Amino acid sequence: MTIQIPNVGTGFPADQTGDSPWLATKKIAENFGDADNAASKLVGTASGQIPLAQDLTKALYTPLQLSGTLVNDTDSLNDKIEGNVYYINNRPQGASELGFGVFWTEKYHGSARRLQYFKSVESATGHYARQETARDSQTYGDWFKYAFHNENYSATSVKAGSASYKRGWRKLTASFGSGASTITKAHGVSNIVGVTVRATVSGVSYYANDARATHQFTIQTDGTNVIITKSVDATALNGAALTIYIDEEL
Repeated sequence: MTIQIPNVGTGFPADQTGDSPWLATKKIAENFGDADNAASKLVGTASGQIPLAQDLTKALYTPLQLSGTLVNDTDSLNDKIEGNVYYINNRPQGASELGFGVFWTEKYHGSARRLQYFKSVESATGHYARQETARDSQTYGDWFKYAFHNENYSATSVKAGSASYKRGWRKLTASFGSGASTITKAHGVSNIVGVTVRATVSGVSYYANDARATHQFTIQTDGTNVIITKSVDATALNGAALTIYIDEEL
């Protein structure tokens, strides 16, 4: 049933152009009596009720209970402990690069340090995390971004002598031809930490040095290239689509 709107007429009772008191009251009662009308619903979290804005945020972005909204740029994230989920509304202190979204802290286990996570509402790829510098210190290292949707990301590693440098994963694609096939892909740096190649055939993935001759391929690297080779015997990989992941210095 559609919403019933009482007719107030011209505003002059003597004109008798509006609804009678009985008819106006009947329309109002019908609005509340129709379970499909908003007037008949309570505000809350139970089935069939109208949710509050913060409950909608909770339902859309996290399965956990929303603890509150951080609205000031002086709000710190460092003192937010596990069991609390917050909607970040105004780029709080220590999270200026994160934008707007949902933030929570993971409980530590044993002697481990807490991890904090942030999911951006503005960007589908905005997933961040950071770790306490020491257990219960409530001070945290830099935020780092997860890699989603084929994005590159970087993290800091340590070389001999404690010199730090940036590492990241490079993703490349290629395809094997029929018969003997060699693929050469330039990786662009001299320091390769690791290479993983996945060969996909009809949705099934195969990896280097498979024990079966029909599925076997090898990986080599030089100063500038990744070289992937299969023999004429590797007939099961003819035309296989390759996904190449290179762990390298940036």
